[in-house]
Amino acid sequence: MFKSELIKSLCKEKGLSLTSLADQIGISNQGMHSLLKNNSTTIATLEKICNILGVTPNYFFEDDKDSANSIHLNSGSGIAQYSAGDIRGNNKIVSDNGQYRKEINENIEIFNNRIDGLKELVKAKDEIIDMLKEQVEGLKRQIR
Repeated sequence: MFKSELIKSLCKEKGLSLTSLADQIGISNQGMHSLLKNNSTTIATLEKICNILGVTPNYFFEDDKDSANSIHLNSGSGIAQYSAGDIRGNNKIVSDNGQYRKEINENIEIFNNRIDGLKELVKAKDEIIDMLKEQVEGLKRQIR
């Protein structure tokens, strides 16, 4: 579960007021207090907070075995619960009001396909490099 109260403690630790943080991330004081009260924010706002406070998003999640790492995110069209997956892109929207989940999961699939395509390009590049190395060695043998 998202722990927005950690934002307060980090700000205090770094000598940063909540008003200053709100200004830096581009939200109003009321928006900041709403975020803290409701444990609800957008991915973009969470990323800005993390950049300013020098932490990763995982810092704001509970770390117990009974609770999945998740955060309620305001998608603009509803609230979605986002479950943190692994680095290979296995992140999924686990609940929302419909369209937002579909869009995020489609984007994840697109990015995973792009990653697979890039892996294939790297493999092809490595094969070409190996072939060229063999040709260079062959030319060196002919010169000797």
